[in-house]
Amino acid sequence: MKVITIELTDLQWKLLQDISRDPEAWATNLVLARAAKSARIIQKAEQERLYADESVTALPGTIDELLENYFAQPGYKTLAQIREEEILAGAAPSGGLGEPTPPQEDPGE
Repeated sequence: MKVITIELTDLQWKLLQDISRDPEAWATNLVLARAAKSARIIQKAEQERLYADESVTALPGTIDELLENYFAQPGYKTLAQIREEEILAGAAPSGGLGEPTPPQEDPGE
């Protein structure tokens, strides 16, 4: 299990209290919701990959097993590893699962 610690200034804490009765629960729920979204995306991608592979005779029995299978693929890299390689190669960063990163708006506009 991993633990994430966030240091906030008093002002940042007050700002979160202004939008939430329980900022710690709010932050936890935000992170867990994003992890769940990633799980759905990866689950779909891994199912499609396994269905397309004629050598696969059975899918993993649980969603957790399916997700672990995805991470155990030969050559699997985290997004941070992919971005680092792209930067070293001088390429524009891509998004996750081979998707291009959507264009970012210029904050000055």
